[in-house]
Amino acid sequence: MPSFLFIRHLGIGMSTDELVRKLNELSIENSEKEFKEGILPGSVETQGDIVTCKFGFEYELEYETLQGVKRDKALQKIPIHFLRQNFVAFGYGTSDIQEKVLDFLSKIIKDCVLTPLRLEENTLRKILDKARDVRQFDLTPVRRGLERVDRLRCIGREVTDTELWEDYGSEPLAKIKVNLEGIEEATVSFDKRGVITIHQRRFSDAQHAVILNYVAEMILAPYVGKDLQKKLIGDETW
Repeated sequence: MPSFLFIRHLGIGMSTDELVRKLNELSIENSEKEFKEGILPGSVETQGDIVTCKFGFEYELEYETLQGVKRDKALQKIPIHFLRQNFVAFGYGTSDIQEKVLDFLSKIIKDCVLTPLRLEENTLRKILDKARDVRQFDLTPVRRGLERVDRLRCIGREVTDTELWEDYGSEPLAKIKVNLEGIEEATVSFDKRGVITIHQRRFSDAQHAVILNYVAEMILAPYVGKDLQKKLIGDETW
């Protein structure tokens, strides 16, 4: 199941066509590094003003053979979606992968600090309030008597209309999964780390872009990423 992180920026300062040209200029084929990195050829696509591409980077892969340990170059691919409302979504990965993607994005988005968004508990609860069908909630209880319980999880349909939610719903909320109101058959989870997961495997990259843009415009934009930190010109500290 594909998972994504989001960032919000102050604006790219270029049109969709200019962004497409810039991404193609940053092709991995033009990389002069020993381990090449950049946009994969043929991966840049548009849906109106939404731009989708794949960022790739080479890394050293070590593996054992009958002749001993060998090393070779492997390729990691990360989807990136430039969405409306100044949001960018990119594939979730390790902290090293996140750092590589953010470093690449800084070549395009130059005027603000690029930090993956986290979701506060009150934001998760606002999403719950607007959802037509809540499929899962995860709680990290703190009340007396539940000291040994790390997490309470409820999975089903309309799970906030249950006695379990009525009894424990005030406990700290860590994750939710909901059906999206505006997109048929799209079930999406949100956790407090900011990881947003689409729970259908059959969707294409283009469909992912539509779902992620809906999440950005209809769910995230009203609540998160409004206080953006502008990069100081001539100062390496952000």
